[in-house]
Amino acid sequence: MLGVITEDSNPNNTEENNQRVIMFNSLFFYEQNFYIQIKSQE
Repeated sequence: MLGVITEDSNPNNTEENNQRVIMFNSLFFYEQNFYIQIKSQE
């Protein structure tokens, strides 16, 4: 599963970890959408 916070993350950095997960997930979905658009144009 993508964008999951690992158990060994520092629990005090939850906010920072959440921001990393959100950035990673949006980047992943952006790439997926970009790929779909390219395929649909062919």
